[in-house]
Amino acid sequence: MRHPLRFCLPSNAPEVNLLAGPEVLVLETFSADGYAKGKDAWSSHLENDPDNLRILKHAANFLRQDDRQLAIQILSHARSLDQEGPDWATQLGHIHQLDGILRDGAWDPEAAKRALAQFELAYELSDELGRGHLLRELGTSAFQAGNIERATAYAEEMLEGNAEDWNRGNRIHYGNLILGRIALLEGNTEEAKSRLVAAGETPGSPQLDSFGSDMTLARDLLEHGETDAVLEYLSLCSKFWELGRGDLDRWIAQIKDGTTPDFGRNLMF
Repeated sequence: MRHPLRFCLPSNAPEVNLLAGPEVLVLETFSADGYAKGKDAWSSHLENDPDNLRILKHAANFLRQDDRQLAIQILSHARSLDQEGPDWATQLGHIHQLDGILRDGAWDPEAAKRALAQFELAYELSDELGRGHLLRELGTSAFQAGNIERATAYAEEMLEGNAEDWNRGNRIHYGNLILGRIALLEGNTEEAKSRLVAAGETPGSPQLDSFGSDMTLARDLLEHGETDAVLEYLSLCSKFWELGRGDLDRWIAQIKDGTTPDFGRNLMF
């Protein structure tokens, strides 16, 4: 349960940066009353100060899980006030990506197209560093939207001239996974296997080290009977995803027993 003070923050200090973090998210599923109070507080602040960019940002962050259409309206208004800022388009892209997740784990291509359009706008407005950070979202949303040409271009950009920064591991991982999924779509299983192993050879990143690697291509290759490549990939992932060692060991055992694991939240695109 969230600390009671956190429920009061929107009423007391709606502009503080703490309200942009995950610590103050109240999900309606877990606390309907807390969420309703938070939503009422944000609605009041938006009515009193409708053009305050910080309030718009924090309100949209609060609403993005349970009231996405309202969050989209808020972010669209913020973007109209700050047309040169890339962050509004980036946040809109993320919300459209959330909208694209269907109940069966598939993706809604129309939502993915909306996400791609926003990420591409953010890319145009960003500096070189910001553009590098957007490549994963651009590549995955283009793939989800069925735009293979652009997905290929963004994935290749991830892997070319890969700068030594905190995001390098993410670019290696997702650039290879996108190209691997495209190869599998085109019937090139050998290329897909090679790309899966290359994705596992990432040095890791803050995100990969904490939340783990994407298992979508691994799952797809298991469906094609390519267990050896998947086992090699899982072994490589254990070098950076120490927090997921238990999951990796369980998945390896299941594959060796001839079953396909439920990769759950690690099926990211």
